[in-house]
Amino acid sequence: MNTTTVSIRFVSEFSRLRIVSIAIIAILLTNVQSSFLSAQTIAAPTPLNIIEGAEAIIGGRSAEVLEQFDASLAGLPFPGDEIWFVDARESHNFPGDLQSLAVRRLINEHWEPSHYKDLLQSHQNDSSKVTLVYSHGDRTNEYYAIQRGLQFYRNIFKSEENQCCLEPAVSRPPIRLVIWAWKSEKACNRPSRDFSVKSNRARITGTTLGAALNQFSDRNLLLVGYSLGGQSVLSALEDCQLINTPKPGKYQVCLIAPVMEGCFASQHRCCFPYKEMVGKAVIFDNSADRALKCSRILGFRTAPGGQASIQSLAFNGNLPLDNVSIIDLANSIGSQHSIVRYSADALVISTIRELVKAVEIESGTDQASKSFETTESQYSPNKQVPELKFEFK
Repeated sequence: MNTTTVSIRFVSEFSRLRIVSIAIIAILLTNVQSSFLSAQTIAAPTPLNIIEGAEAIIGGRSAEVLEQFDASLAGLPFPGDEIWFVDARESHNFPGDLQSLAVRRLINEHWEPSHYKDLLQSHQNDSSKVTLVYSHGDRTNEYYAIQRGLQFYRNIFKSEENQCCLEPAVSRPPIRLVIWAWKSEKACNRPSRDFSVKSNRARITGTTLGAALNQFSDRNLLLVGYSLGGQSVLSALEDCQLINTPKPGKYQVCLIAPVMEGCFASQHRCCFPYKEMVGKAVIFDNSADRALKCSRILGFRTAPGGQASIQSLAFNGNLPLDNVSIIDLANSIGSQHSIVRYSADALVISTIRELVKAVEIESGTDQASKSFETTESQYSPNKQVPELKFEFK
């Protein structure tokens, strides 16, 4: 082997190492930059990041940000309805303390500052409206908590004849939507750790939700929890003060694609005795949902006896729910985990509307509204709501 051949091989190996080194450095710089941007919440000046940068919407935010966000509120709320936003994003630091809540009400397409007592008075003074509390899922910042809550509202209560038109309030009970927002942005880079942190936070926030529900004059509300928000709803229904305070009426409950964390499931191995607060409960499961599959895998690591399944917990009476129906939406929804997709499903729409009617009948105000029609059933003012008959799957 002569000197020329050795030199060529050396140059070739050196070039290869140089290319590899450049590639590694580029990857590291990209990761560092991504981490920095994630930590600082800084990115291109899109409307989302402008709102995030100003900490969005609630509690003394800038008028410029509010105006930009209000542009997407055209036509809301629907005639006769109310929309409230309750910011409980700091409540995990002050469990059960209602002073940590910041409240706004959507009036004529604009968010106006309000107070939680105003919401309570509205519920007490106007029982013709059905109060619906919606708790969002994981990885949802303040902006998306509002956007997804409003999208849920639009999908469930929009006009069936023309989706561009507003549905008249006379065709259904008027709605008082309460978007309950809790802090669920990404907290850790490791998915399992992040899921554990958020699950614990959902349970703590549920304590505040329970205290907030206990301030209402009755239990004639519909509670809807999506994804990890379902744990907040269940935790609220287990609040001791809520259980021990006698109130008229019963809650109606709907959990949509509820995520069940293993530690939460482990704490529910015994039969839960206090179920009289709940009238009907519907759980929309999805055996094809990728997020639900992932949560069950993580749950089985910490939940003994395979109790990470919400079906088994509900079937064995381990949840604070009564008259439970479980529906698998795998065929209609598929693998995507999205409230926009779930709330556009015909069965979800008709079932939630049935639960709205159940709240109206429970409160004794159903005669004030006209007949209520859905794709599944038709009601007259004096007709009792039939039981939702679905089998456990």
